[in-house]
Amino acid sequence: MTEKISRREYLEQAPPAIGEITELVIKGSLYREQAMSILADTVRALKRAARRAEELDGAWERVEFVPTAGPTTEFTGRLLASDAFETRGRDRLSISMQVWETKAGALVAVDETTPQFDGATPKLAVKVCPPTADVQEQRFAVMEHFGWSSRARSMARKLGWSLRVEVP
Repeated sequence: MTEKISRREYLEQAPPAIGEITELVIKGSLYREQAMSILADTVRALKRAARRAEELDGAWERVEFVPTAGPTTEFTGRLLASDAFETRGRDRLSISMQVWETKAGALVAVDETTPQFDGATPKLAVKVCPPTADVQEQRFAVMEHFGWSSRARSMARKLGWSLRVEVP
């Protein structure tokens, strides 16, 4: 259902560029060049937005991690695998592990450990494994980050990674 609004309301509610163009067109041909310039700027901005949307198409998303130690890590990537669990015992921990792939082919291993008592500070660690010709080396770097734990091995199996080394 479309509701009618006044010209003034439209200009107040419309995005700034559309409002500017509409106002210039209403004023007449004297402002046509200005209107065309604004329209060209708007088209460029829309194309940039469309390119960004294509980059984030599907499972790809913009991600940022701020580790406890080290630089903030930002990338466009997709989540390949994750696992979360709680340890038992007196000093209980919530642990989550994630493996991401960047658009450039790097693997990013992320683990967060949160103690289950009041005032506890979570620990976030990030390992970036740049793309290499030897994919196995890259995968082993991820496993090393997770300490070759059984949970990490389980994620690797789900991803179809071989954790075998052929020794000549």
